[in-house]
Amino acid sequence: MKFTNKNIILDTDPNLRKKSALVEFPLSNEDLQTLIGLRQYVMNSIDEDMCEKYDLSPAVGIAAPQVGVMKRMCVVFIESEDGNNFDLSMINPRIMSHSTTTLYIENGEACLSIKDEHIGNIHRPNYIKVRYQDLNGNFLIIELDDFPSIAVQHEIDHLNGILYYDHISLENPLNVPKNSHPL
Repeated sequence: MKFTNKNIILDTDPNLRKKSALVEFPLSNEDLQTLIGLRQYVMNSIDEDMCEKYDLSPAVGIAAPQVGVMKRMCVVFIESEDGNNFDLSMINPRIMSHSTTTLYIENGEACLSIKDEHIGNIHRPNYIKVRYQDLNGNFLIIELDDFPSIAVQHEIDHLNGILYYDHISLENPLNVPKNSHPL
């Protein structure tokens, strides 16, 4: 499947607030094609020319619910200057543990499904341990910190019907707790 901005569901759609279903193995062809399409969207969105040609917005990650597929699948790809790119396709991910120290992106998080501006700090655990399945159904565990940790938590939130602005404090949106630091 090829996804473009026309396929992205916005936060006004109540489906983005629903929990996604577990993916069953062996993967159906439809689930495999969805995951491949999600990864292709992110990979193509890195290139400005591809964004314009295929109507894409720059992204480091995307979750299946964002294209109307209510299943627990997401992709994160972070390009690195040293060539050690972070490339992760996750099925049925679950955060097993996390740090008590948090971090946040000073300019805020962005999301393909959210067009309105939401000002405030989103404090997320700096370190997480995630268990997920690969395309063959094998269980894997990965430990993440810093920006990859934020990106993966953002995508897993989509699988649970949570949007990034749900994490912004209504009373003090720019609050910085003692255990948090900017990325």
